[in-house]
Amino acid sequence: MTLDSTGITKLENRAIRYLATAVEFGGISLAADHFGVSQPALSKAISRLEADLGVELLQRGQGARPTEAGEMVLRYALQTRRDLAELLSGLQKLRTGRGGVLRVGATQDWAQEVLPSALLELRERFGDVSATMTIGASNRLPELLREKSIDLYFGPIADEEVLQELHCEVFMRDWVDVYAERDNPIHGLRLAGLAELRAFPWGLPGPDTFIRRSFVRLFAAAGLAPPTPVVTSNSVALIAQVAARGGFLTYLSEIAAEQFGQGLLRRVDLPVARTPRRRGAVVRAGAQLTPLQRSFVDIARRVCGAGNR
Repeated sequence: MTLDSTGITKLENRAIRYLATAVEFGGISLAADHFGVSQPALSKAISRLEADLGVELLQRGQGARPTEAGEMVLRYALQTRRDLAELLSGLQKLRTGRGGVLRVGATQDWAQEVLPSALLELRERFGDVSATMTIGASNRLPELLREKSIDLYFGPIADEEVLQELHCEVFMRDWVDVYAERDNPIHGLRLAGLAELRAFPWGLPGPDTFIRRSFVRLFAAAGLAPPTPVVTSNSVALIAQVAARGGFLTYLSEIAAEQFGQGLLRRVDLPVARTPRRRGAVVRAGAQLTPLQRSFVDIARRVCGAGNR
């Protein structure tokens, strides 16, 4: 008889337990006593399993010694029990938040400011946790979230993102301002409005980033076309350094200016150029966070609060 999937599927029944116990105890009668069934009933169950599989599992007339096929079945059964135990343990860890995999995105400022501390605390508290952290520009992270390449991300929260099937948890608010190197002549001027900023060279983040979109909206609200940047980059650190060393103006969050400007940048005193910004965690609308993800978001929120951001 040829084995097929019909026979294999019947391994998960009481007959396989009868077989394993008979071999372990060294006899059919001892196994029957263990399960509280008659010896004929137990023998019949094993014989039915042999018929289903088309092989003999016990050496007849030699107690409860397994055949070669019986050894294979017992190894399979043992591995199956181990796999099941591992599965149940993993599911328990997921239910309790004490294990699993995090797939998190973040902008560069979060990668330096918050996430290392939050991840280390999560590992310390829950142990069996692994993480994949994707660092990207603010315009790319919503796409990754919708593609389900990541499960949540930390970054700036724009109004238009709230409307595009995303759910946002705001942790903090800060400001985006015009910055220039400390010795830039602009700091000695009495600026009347945005129009005067167009005379200076600019270094700006990419056109689809939150900062750049805010910059364009700022000038549009004043009826002005925005300055054309001399330098454009998706690296906020590069833009900050260009402004800090090259005489350019730039438009950055106060956190980015502090982190990447290395103390060389100073905010330009022009209140009309200030733009409020919200920052926090973003997930897909209607998504149910796992306990592990929820714990990580809560830890990140607390780390942000501890940093007075």
